[in-house]
Amino acid sequence: MIKTANWLEYNKYQENLRAISLASSQKRNITQRFMDYDDLEYLATVTIGTPPQEFNVILDTGSTDFWVPSINCKKSPCKEKKRFNPTKSSTYANMSGKWQIQYGTGNANGEFGKDTVRFGPKDNTFLTIPQVRIGEATEIASFFHDKPLDGILGFGFQSLSDYKYSPVFMEAYKKKLVDEPIFTVYYEKRGEQDGADGGQITFGGVDTDHCGEVAYKDLTHAAYWQFTVDRVQMGDSSHEGPFEVISDTGTSAIIGPLDLMSSMLQKISAQNLKGALVADCATKITFDITIGGKVYAIRPENYLLDLKVDDKCALAIGADYSMDSDGLAFILGAPFLRQFCNIHDMGNKRIGFATILGRASAGGKMILKCYLVTLILQTLLNFIF
Repeated sequence: MIKTANWLEYNKYQENLRAISLASSQKRNITQRFMDYDDLEYLATVTIGTPPQEFNVILDTGSTDFWVPSINCKKSPCKEKKRFNPTKSSTYANMSGKWQIQYGTGNANGEFGKDTVRFGPKDNTFLTIPQVRIGEATEIASFFHDKPLDGILGFGFQSLSDYKYSPVFMEAYKKKLVDEPIFTVYYEKRGEQDGADGGQITFGGVDTDHCGEVAYKDLTHAAYWQFTVDRVQMGDSSHEGPFEVISDTGTSAIIGPLDLMSSMLQKISAQNLKGALVADCATKITFDITIGGKVYAIRPENYLLDLKVDDKCALAIGADYSMDSDGLAFILGAPFLRQFCNIHDMGNKRIGFATILGRASAGGKMILKCYLVTLILQTLLNFIF
């Protein structure tokens, strides 16, 4: 007879084989819908372990590592979130070492483990990746207390990882679960709703159902999704680059240098009203970004939020002292992804942009790292105005 310890190992081995078999039978070009929370956070459901334990996470191109709260994280805000219990997973493997990640909004730290990760909810799995390294957070910042997310799953490059581990998506590619190391993201605007259908990520290629012709731009640094733009403009406030920018699915707004943003925001009569940065909801002025000689115009409906302050609309545009027109100048967050498909080509180290089909493109023509950009910037606004 098989000894108990050996039997447990054998059972774990069989579970992993079944996960690999299931993974190999999956279709290669795989899609998953986002859940939109007030047009500020876009989350996706993943599961970990066997049987699967479910979590809502940000699929974040501005980081690389993957973590969720651990069952051993007893304090707030962990106790209000879903927590991973490795003792309930037959495919879990313990790993040595501890980790800590510092974000602009706080930090998270904990221990490492390995387990099967699946994109999609328990009853509708889209992509299964066996033996993925995960961070089991035993402490997370208070910033995460009232946020709908449980954890963060990074889609940046391996060089961005504090621990140089391969990102989850690249593990899927290495295991031949997707045809190409390419993923496409676009967001939708749903207003003040929690968990509304909010766009899509496509694993393994270009989303040809929702995205038009793609224009690519080589990355300047393959860590973040960083590239150069030629010019930024609002109205007649135009600023010539080149500027270094980052496309970031985990940032809620467009963030830029204080001097440039102040000049441009004046063109839409932005003002500090009751602690919020707001503008006329009827403005027609676009936020224009020139990339490779082509103008990408972000329409007002994608940079204005439904949050109303005295009949004005809050802006998903802001400024930060740490942004520098001579260094990293802009973070292109959710408004950019609501206007254009972003095609992330990890193999060729380039990023592509395409019109979201069915939408007008208007005109044809850290580094601070944050996961929910606070638009109530009282001190900053006093400085601007």
